[in-house]
Amino acid sequence: MNKNFESNMSEFCNHALDVLKKYDKNIKSRIMKGDYSDFYSYDWKGIGIYSTTEPILKYLIFTNLLDKYRMWSEMSDYYKDSKENGKLLDLGLYFGDVNNESDEELIPNVAVEMKWTKLTQDGYFYSNWLPSIKRDITKLCRCSPEYQYAEKYFMQFLFVKQDMFTNQFEEKLRTQLTEQCNAIIDHRTLKNRKIKLVFNDGFKTLGRSDSDMYIFKILLWKIV
Repeated sequence: MNKNFESNMSEFCNHALDVLKKYDKNIKSRIMKGDYSDFYSYDWKGIGIYSTTEPILKYLIFTNLLDKYRMWSEMSDYYKDSKENGKLLDLGLYFGDVNNESDEELIPNVAVEMKWTKLTQDGYFYSNWLPSIKRDITKLCRCSPEYQYAEKYFMQFLFVKQDMFTNQFEEKLRTQLTEQCNAIIDHRTLKNRKIKLVFNDGFKTLGRSDSDMYIFKILLWKIV
């Protein structure tokens, strides 16, 4: 396999978006064409419908991409014998060719934590989301010694109002969020660490009405 990890992970994110876009269309169709469309008139008409939590998105991605990737969901080994012992890694992946190892002996070479997040109208993370982001970045780096060389990524799911979505806003979002994320890294704990945005894409989804359009986005950050 000649692709580098960033390229592999960008492809993975595109596949994840394809999966979630199909569910988005299915949810919308069931609501709009169902017998009780009036009952759901105040709900979002897609992937943003009430109760779509991060574990649900992770489950949909994991179970629908099992045929394309070697993956471990809710990994307990990643944090064992570390300061984060007892916690679970959202997703581990293995990229590359297998030599003499069996599939059971493979050690994930990519670690991913996933989180919902929310932005202000100015394109910043809300301040009450920052501690959660900081915890996940720190947690990823406090892995079991056998995973210290695994590439570490932080995946975020979010919605952006379509009428806010311009090329200028996109560039502003990229710059501001990168600055925010790097500003909250505790360099006493994580020396010389920073994160960079390696994937940023999404699809249109419907809010509560035909005029209430959003972009569902996946942001993928690499810890370097």
